[in-house]
Amino acid sequence: MRLIGIDPGSYITGYAVIDEHNRTLNLCEGGLIKIPATIDKYHRLQILYEKIDEIVSENAPECAAIEDTFYHKNVKTSLYLGQIRGAIILALLKNKCRIFEYSPLEIKQAVVGYGHASKDQVEFMVKRLLNIESKKISHDCSDAIATAICLSSRILNLALDDGQTGKKTRASGRRRRS
Repeated sequence: MRLIGIDPGSYITGYAVIDEHNRTLNLCEGGLIKIPATIDKYHRLQILYEKIDEIVSENAPECAAIEDTFYHKNVKTSLYLGQIRGAIILALLKNKCRIFEYSPLEIKQAVVGYGHASKDQVEFMVKRLLNIESKKISHDCSDAIATAICLSSRILNLALDDGQTGKKTRASGRRRRS
């Protein structure tokens, strides 16, 4: 199964496409979408939408996971992050992806085993789980990879639950209707 994880940001958005096959994860593509601060916020949303649409069109993931918004003291920042997520969600829906959302705490719990893990601990585990040799991965990219790993873990657990009990169970994380 091909999955994409996305870590939305105002100027830098991390993304990672992974394949899961027989409980083995492979990183297909990962990177950053950097949009200069000199571009007005409306055009940044357009550029982000177009870049996500391009990445998803080229990689054809079946499911997508987006890191859920955490609340800022600055209301304007929170609202703008909501707009960013909206642009990403539209690009994913256009490409028929099932969408799941996970909080930073859920993602860290799934990858590191501790919901309050540091960025460096997340990076370490991401590199270990996917056998990534690179010395350094940006935090935005490692967060996106961790988001995809979290989705893979939740889907695998759901499949195992269904196979053992024969009952339908809900995956942890909120699912957007697609």
